[in-house]
Amino acid sequence: MNGTRRSWLRPGDLSALRDEVNQENREALRMFALAGIPLGIINYVAQLVTAGGAVMSVLGLLLIAYSTILLAIEHWLIPADYAHSTAALYLAQAPTLLLATLLGTVWDPSHQATTILLCLVFMPVFIMDRPARIALWLGAWSLLFAAVCLIVKEPAIFRTDLVHVAEFYIASLVVMSLVIQLRLNFVENMEEKQYVLRHDPRTGCLSRYALEEQTGRLVNKPLVLVLADLDNLRLYRDFYGHNAADTMMLSFSRTFADAFGDSATFRYGGDELVCVFSGDTARCLEKLEDCRRALQRFEYEGKKVPLSCNAGYVSGCAKNSNEFRAMIQLADIYANKAKRRGRDQTEGGEFSAESLRQGIVDSNLYTHAQAYEINQDRKSV
Repeated sequence: MNGTRRSWLRPGDLSALRDEVNQENREALRMFALAGIPLGIINYVAQLVTAGGAVMSVLGLLLIAYSTILLAIEHWLIPADYAHSTAALYLAQAPTLLLATLLGTVWDPSHQATTILLCLVFMPVFIMDRPARIALWLGAWSLLFAAVCLIVKEPAIFRTDLVHVAEFYIASLVVMSLVIQLRLNFVENMEEKQYVLRHDPRTGCLSRYALEEQTGRLVNKPLVLVLADLDNLRLYRDFYGHNAADTMMLSFSRTFADAFGDSATFRYGGDELVCVFSGDTARCLEKLEDCRRALQRFEYEGKKVPLSCNAGYVSGCAKNSNEFRAMIQLADIYANKAKRRGRDQTEGGEFSAESLRQGIVDSNLYTHAQAYEINQDRKSV
């Protein structure tokens, strides 16, 4: 996301946000079904007061029944990630508009129409689509209403309804333009915020938040997790400066992203990357060595500054999100174990509860041993 504000008048804007718009219309489909119930109740009461007939008041009950059925279909039959939510929303509105048209014409030719006029303003609020497409959709229903009015109503009532439908159609266009602008701005702002959360600002690669977000789709799949740690980044920062350290981290992340893929490389910590590989372990380790050879050729301001990284890897199939996080924890333990052996070292193995337990024990023993050595040094001083 580049953060620039785009105009809703350009159709390409909605195409660029296709997934987000589809999700918005998926949610609007549910809201439309819910809104139909109170609208049917209002129509039921209004028909009792104005028309004074039991037959006309039944139409409000039909709207309530249709909205209830639509709500059940939306909840039980349409998946949350349905790819054609915009078309489904248009289709769901058609019976309501047809009912409103018949209500204001064939079924009540002696009174001025009201329900169809409300629908012309009410319906566009739910649809997030190209303005021209919504205008054509509403225009078609307005013309249908006017044509039926011409056939079944007296000339005086027809002229009044014709003026009203033209006024409400223009009003619906104004409402539609304002609502789409606000909703598009909201979607863009949310997308920008999500982009910031999902990407590391210094390297541009996916963030730890993005990895947590994708955990659900990574479980129950055989994969290899690699946690790579750039060696001596703090020393490089102290010696060459912050700009140099940022350039090194950028090169480090870019090298692994080129090898494992942008969508599979995540900045996990200050100088750590996590890579998710769906192939076999041998091929994964080959990619790791390719990355190390590329890092050896790193240059800064014309000077060759060979970089190195230690890595821990874990292969296995996580059964749930907690087990996936445990795999990352074990990979981190292996990476720290590799770091204790020197530069460009690799440690790893298959994931199991026992390997995790043993890794934690070994890590704790090493930490306690370090603390003991530090205390002994202090005593000797």
